[in-house]
Amino acid sequence: SFPTAVPAWLTGEWRRETQSRLASSRFLNNRCNPSVLQQLAASPEQAGMWLWPLWNLAIWSEQLGLE
Repeated sequence: SFPTAVPAWLTGEWRRETQSRLASSRFLNNRCNPSVLQQLAASPEQAGMWLWPLWNLAIWSEQLGLE
């Protein structure tokens, strides 16, 4: 394993984008508890490595039209 900058990205420049994308992703909100997604997005300092795959799933589902 090697360190990544994901926690820094999600607590910095991508924080708002991450919160917005998780809140607006119908794909994620239909498969996960929306309040848990909001809690994760609201505290990226604690949930950074959980947010990264969720954020990527949201983008992937949009690209494939799975919304």
